[in-house]
Amino acid sequence: MKKIKMHVLIATIIILIIIASGTIFYKINEHMSWLDPLHLTAMTIVTIGYGDFHPSSNLSKIVTIFYSLISVPTILFCLGLIIEDFFENRVHKIENKMSKMLVEENEILKEEKEILKEDRELRK
Repeated sequence: MKKIKMHVLIATIIILIIIASGTIFYKINEHMSWLDPLHLTAMTIVTIGYGDFHPSSNLSKIVTIFYSLISVPTILFCLGLIIEDFFENRVHKIENKMSKMLVEENEILKEEKEILKEDRELRK
Protein backbone atom coordinates (compact mmCIF):
# COMPACT_ATOMS: atom_id res chain seq x y z
CA MET A 1 0.00 0.00 0.00
CA LYS A 2 1.27 3.46 -0.87
CA LYS A 3 2.27 5.81 1.87
CA ILE A 4 0.00 8.80 2.17
CA LYS A 5 1.89 11.99 2.83
CA MET A 6 0.96 13.74 6.04
CA HIS A 7 -0.09 16.99 4.35
CA VAL A 8 -2.50 15.10 2.09
CA LEU A 9 -4.04 13.38 5.09
CA ILE A 10 -4.35 16.68 6.98
CA ALA A 11 -5.84 18.40 3.91
CA THR A 12 -8.44 15.64 3.58
CA ILE A 13 -9.32 15.87 7.27
CA ILE A 14 -9.69 19.66 7.00
CA ILE A 15 -12.04 19.28 4.03
CA LEU A 16 -14.15 16.75 5.94
CA ILE A 17 -14.24 19.01 9.01
CA ILE A 18 -15.39 21.98 6.92
CA ILE A 19 -18.14 19.93 5.28
CA ALA A 20 -19.23 18.38 8.60
CA SER A 21 -19.25 21.70 10.46
CA GLY A 22 -21.41 23.39 7.82
CA THR A 23 -23.78 20.44 7.67
CA ILE A 24 -24.15 20.27 11.46
CA PHE A 25 -24.63 24.04 11.76
CA TYR A 26 -27.39 24.13 9.13
CA LYS A 27 -28.98 20.98 10.57
CA ILE A 28 -29.26 22.61 14.01
CA ASN A 29 -30.17 26.16 12.98
CA GLU A 30 -32.33 25.54 9.94
CA HIS A 31 -34.09 22.40 11.27
CA MET A 32 -33.53 20.44 8.07
CA SER A 33 -33.12 16.72 7.45
CA TRP A 34 -29.46 15.60 7.12
CA LEU A 35 -29.36 15.59 3.32
CA ASP A 36 -30.60 19.16 2.91
CA PRO A 37 -27.90 20.84 5.04
CA LEU A 38 -25.25 18.68 3.38
CA HIS A 39 -26.56 19.86 0.01
CA LEU A 40 -26.60 23.48 1.20
CA THR A 41 -23.05 23.14 2.52
CA ALA A 42 -21.79 21.62 -0.72
CA MET A 43 -23.47 24.28 -2.85
CA THR A 44 -21.98 26.99 -0.63
CA ILE A 45 -18.48 25.53 -0.76
CA VAL A 46 -18.43 25.07 -4.52
CA THR A 47 -20.10 28.47 -4.94
CA ILE A 48 -22.90 27.15 -7.13
CA GLY A 49 -25.79 28.29 -4.94
CA TYR A 50 -28.80 26.79 -6.72
CA GLY A 51 -31.09 28.58 -4.31
CA ASP A 52 -33.31 25.59 -3.62
CA PHE A 53 -32.01 25.66 -0.03
CA HIS A 54 -30.88 28.86 1.60
CA PRO A 55 -30.34 30.17 5.11
CA SER A 56 -33.55 31.63 6.52
CA SER A 57 -32.50 32.99 9.92
CA ASN A 58 -30.34 36.08 10.36
CA LEU A 59 -27.77 34.07 12.30
CA SER A 60 -27.53 31.51 9.50
CA LYS A 61 -27.13 34.27 6.90
CA ILE A 62 -24.30 35.92 8.83
CA VAL A 63 -22.56 32.59 9.48
CA THR A 64 -22.93 31.68 5.79
CA ILE A 65 -21.11 34.86 4.77
CA PHE A 66 -18.13 34.08 6.98
CA TYR A 67 -18.36 30.36 6.27
CA SER A 68 -18.07 31.07 2.55
CA LEU A 69 -15.18 33.47 3.01
CA ILE A 70 -13.27 30.89 5.04
CA SER A 71 -14.32 27.56 3.54
CA VAL A 72 -13.97 28.29 -0.18
CA PRO A 73 -10.28 29.34 -0.15
CA THR A 74 -9.42 26.74 2.49
CA ILE A 75 -10.92 23.91 0.46
CA LEU A 76 -9.26 25.18 -2.72
CA PHE A 77 -5.91 25.27 -0.91
CA CYS A 78 -6.40 21.74 0.45
CA LEU A 79 -7.44 20.41 -2.96
CA GLY A 80 -4.37 22.11 -4.41
CA LEU A 81 -2.16 20.22 -1.96
CA ILE A 82 -3.78 16.92 -2.84
CA ILE A 83 -3.50 17.56 -6.59
CA GLU A 84 0.10 18.73 -6.22
CA ASP A 85 0.98 15.53 -4.39
CA PHE A 86 -0.69 13.45 -7.10
CA PHE A 87 1.30 15.14 -9.86
CA GLU A 88 4.49 15.09 -7.80
CA ASN A 89 4.15 11.31 -7.51
CA ARG A 90 3.52 11.00 -11.24
CA VAL A 91 6.56 13.13 -12.09
CA HIS A 92 8.69 11.10 -9.68
CA LYS A 93 7.62 7.85 -11.38
CA ILE A 94 8.39 9.30 -14.81
CA GLU A 95 11.81 10.51 -13.62
CA ASN A 96 12.60 7.04 -12.28
CA LYS A 97 11.61 5.42 -15.57
CA MET A 98 13.67 7.95 -17.53
CA SER A 99 16.75 7.40 -15.35
CA LYS A 100 16.43 3.62 -15.78
CA MET A 101 16.15 4.10 -19.53
CA LEU A 102 19.25 6.32 -19.55
CA VAL A 103 21.23 3.74 -17.59
CA GLU A 104 20.15 1.02 -20.03
CA GLU A 105 21.00 3.26 -22.98
CA ASN A 106 24.46 3.96 -21.56
CA GLU A 107 25.05 0.24 -21.09
CA ILE A 108 24.01 -0.42 -24.68
CA LEU A 109 26.32 2.35 -25.91
CA LYS A 110 29.23 0.89 -23.93
CA GLU A 111 28.57 -2.54 -25.41
CA GLU A 112 28.43 -1.05 -28.91
CA LYS A 113 31.72 0.77 -28.33
CA GLU A 114 33.34 -2.45 -27.17
CA ILE A 115 32.00 -4.31 -30.20
CA LEU A 116 33.28 -1.56 -32.52
CA LYS A 117 36.65 -1.61 -30.78
CA GLU A 118 36.89 -5.40 -31.14
CA ASP A 119 35.83 -5.12 -34.76
CA ARG A 120 38.56 -2.56 -35.45
CA GLU A 121 41.15 -4.76 -33.78
CA LEU A 122 40.07 -7.76 -35.82
CA ARG A 123 40.33 -5.76 -39.04
CA LYS A 124 43.92 -4.76 -38.30
